Amino acid sequence: MPRVFEICDFIIRQEAFEKLIERIRMPAEYAREAMDALWQELDEFACTEKREYPQGTRAMVRQLLAALANRASGAWCGIEEDVWIDTLKCFSRYANEHKRMYGFYGFDRADWTERHVNARIFRLGELEYELKQNADGAPVLGIHIPSDAVLEKSALNASVKRAREFFAAHFPKYADAPMTCESWLLSYEVASVLGAKSRVLTFRHAFEPIQSGGDCIDALIKFVFKLPPDTPCKTDYAALPERTRLEKGLKRLLLEGKTVCTGSGVLKREF
Repeated sequence: MPRVFEICDFIIRQEAFEKLIERIRMPAEYAREAMDALWQELDEFACTEKREYPQGTRAMVRQLLAALANRASGAWCGIEEDVWIDTLKCFSRYANEHKRMYGFYGFDRADWTERHVNARIFRLGELEYELKQNADGAPVLGIHIPSDAVLEKSALNASVKRAREFFAAHFPKYADAPMTCESWLLSYEVASVLGAKSRVLTFRHAFEPIQSGGDCIDALIKFVFKLPPDTPCKTDYAALPERTRLEKGLKRLLLEGKTVCTGSGVLKREF
């Protein structure tokens, strides 16, 4: 009898999982892989033959199951449904990025998305916000820029406004916490190759003081040039693509032997 209950419980979770991956807009081809991999998580009752899945698929399935559990009675309980769904859409975004970089769907961000699953990062409009603390233990909100974010002033300002309201309602200690950002978008070197009307500069100008960090070549390869981390272009800069003004400018800097560093700052004004 206990096994019957276990199977019934898993069927219920399967239905919830299927609805979730549909709502977060998982690509249909990869959604089928995920549903098949889901059954493998119940080893003793799995009816399908054991098989290998694309990179990270089973890890993604386990994380989405954890997100469902956290929604029911964990960290996500009581938080608006649309925020939960919008935040978990990162899984579909990363699956699509994996397809663009490698030619097939997969998932390689499990270390990062653990924060989304456990309600440490929230997608509120165009931006994501992470619950953090500074060196003194004081609350800080870390801003992250999803690859599908629209860097328009009105949309960015609306996101910040919504974030202030959201954290005041759900995490009062973070209601007035400083908002910080560390990203290649704040880089001095990146700024030097952009036009005056660039949306990246619009984003950057809202932060101060901007301090330079470490080499951000890995982020540039992934987010600007949209190439896999192990691409030969990582050391052979002459082979980097030149499809946009940003790509051309960064490629020139790299070929000149210059280091492109991250930038960090505190949000001080509207975008």
